[in-house]
Amino acid sequence: MESACTDVLKVTEDDRELLSMCGEKEDPLVLESTGTALDVIVSIRSKKVFPKRGVLFQYKALGCPPLTPPKDGYEVDRNISDAHYMCCVGFVFPDTMRRERSLHCENQNTWSMDLPDCINIILPTLIICILLTGNGVIIFVIFYLRKSSLQECSCVFKSRLITISWIDHINGE
Repeated sequence: MESACTDVLKVTEDDRELLSMCGEKEDPLVLESTGTALDVIVSIRSKKVFPKRGVLFQYKALGCPPLTPPKDGYEVDRNISDAHYMCCVGFVFPDTMRRERSLHCENQNTWSMDLPDCINIILPTLIICILLTGNGVIIFVIFYLRKSSLQECSCVFKSRLITISWIDHINGE
């Protein structure tokens, strides 16, 4: 004698069972999953022939497809409508020069913007620091040479004044 449940339908995601049912179901079932794959198992145990036996699947993917985290970045949070990503310390997204990026799922199937790989900002920052330091040294040298040049000029003027005073003293004035 056969058991009451001859046809079994199971839906699993990874190791988690989302649905297990037997018998007929006229109303549609709605299953939500955040994973990228579902396992659908139909088990038929009856040895008799049933001409109307079968399973009809109709599915619709809700939400945007999962994105691969950017190089030198990681996913902070993701759900059916939003995703948040960050670049590692010292890296930024090249178009915004910011570490974080929030995406929104539009029309149930496309993300609001691209997710480019993160770029390193340490090297450009290092180059800018070296250039600023070099400019500071150049400005210091200019002021130092200008100051010593001004001191030399004031000495020349002082010696002329003394010379003129001494010549006037000789002439008896």
